Amino acid sequence: MITYACCWIVGTLGLVHQEATEISVGDVARIEVRVDDVNHFVGEVVEVSLHFGLRENFLRDHILQTFHNELDVAVQLDVPWWAEVEGATLLDEVDPEVGSSFVLNGRLARRERSERPVLDGFVEFQIERRMRAERAGNLAFARAALTFEYATRFQETFLDGRVPLDKTTARLTSEPLAIRIRELPVLGRPAEFSGAIGKFSIRGEASTNTVRVGEPLEWTITIEGRGNLNSFEAQQLEKQLADFHVLGRIEKRLAGKREFVYELVPLRELEALPAIDFAFFDPDLERYRTVRTESIALTVQPKGDGVELPRQAPVKAASGSEGPARDGSPADSPVERTDIGALKTLAAPSLSIEDERLSSTQLIGVLSAPWLLWLAGSVWLSRRARRKEDLDGCRARAAAAAFQEQTAARSVSLREAYAEFVAARLRCSGAAVVAPGLAQRLVKAGVPTELAEQSAVALGELLDERFGARAGSIDPSQLTAPDSVRALVERLEEVFARLEAST
Repeated sequence: MITYACCWIVGTLGLVHQEATEISVGDVARIEVRVDDVNHFVGEVVEVSLHFGLRENFLRDHILQTFHNELDVAVQLDVPWWAEVEGATLLDEVDPEVGSSFVLNGRLARRERSERPVLDGFVEFQIERRMRAERAGNLAFARAALTFEYATRFQETFLDGRVPLDKTTARLTSEPLAIRIRELPVLGRPAEFSGAIGKFSIRGEASTNTVRVGEPLEWTITIEGRGNLNSFEAQQLEKQLADFHVLGRIEKRLAGKREFVYELVPLRELEALPAIDFAFFDPDLERYRTVRTESIALTVQPKGDGVELPRQAPVKAASGSEGPARDGSPADSPVERTDIGALKTLAAPSLSIEDERLSSTQLIGVLSAPWLLWLAGSVWLSRRARRKEDLDGCRARAAAAAFQEQTAARSVSLREAYAEFVAARLRCSGAAVVAPGLAQRLVKAGVPTELAEQSAVALGELLDERFGARAGSIDPSQLTAPDSVRALVERLEEVFARLEAST
């Protein structure tokens, strides 16, 4: 019993620890930058991958969690060329939202484990960066670093659990890498070459196999493959359509392929849509290649009565995309196309002048809204401050409430309460309203003439005098009843409140 207690105390105090394990960092971790080929050409898409791995039992038993949040793989990668490579344009990449977590250049990143079988006990991860070479020379990739903390000896404590005794920081670096970029050869370059580099195939299809001269049809060209799929121009395809007028082109960029939908008008009688050549440079073979669509059977009949053939004009294209472009190149800007006579045209995305003006108006409204709110708030606060400093104004605005309170409590007579209300609203003393010309003063203050005369007559009757008011057809006895006086006060208050709100 005593022996058991002593062992428990020793373990609690941390005097029992795990035996040390001899570890060589190079045997338990690795990092490497790889590229399929160190020779590429200007305009070609280059893919560089960084591989890092840890021995599975080392990752499980010895790696320490040293970050604020617990990571699946508690390591940090420092990759200096991840955000910029001189001589190349980095292509947009979508960061995965699933996978094992680690730190990449100070930010959280995720990647799935490599699908390669764990033959040597290593768990491996891979990150890729794609870029388009812009000029001849060398693309330089500096050393990337893999940093982590580990321990070989631990003590087991009752309170803190497993505590490292020999915490060590390890840092491994990759070898630097250089990729040679060469200019495309001039010798053997086909006339229809438009900048495509990689390996591609092409096919075409028509919307109909019978049409009249002058009537439109749709012709779809699909180019598939791997390379700078979204960087080459499409104009070379259109130059091979001498017997057709090109009304317009709609472009779609999909994963692994690029699609062009042309609207064509045949200019003469034909029996087929011609085969179209597409030239590209194959970097593996280091030579130009040309692929061709199959000729499509098409019966073009004589034009109908009243159909006018369009004049040849430069094609104006519109583009669209579904999903991100594989090489990250921006899509062609949508261009408005001109309709030709009564011919049907493809619906292309375009921005009209009205749409542009509306967008500008909305933008101005959004940008000016905070300033307008600030200005309105400033005016309101300024007016509120002035009102607080204006004692006569405070008295005037409280006049109706004071009248209602006094008449309800009967603390003063109806005559005195009414006289004080009128005086407060005219911003003068109570004695000043008991004078000739009250109706004129009320009119000058903005009260309608009829209401001003009724108010003056009511006060005169309450005072048993008539000062400056012409009763005319007004029956004074109807104005001095308590309910009538209260109604006059409410009407006057509405007028004065409206006048204040407008100033």
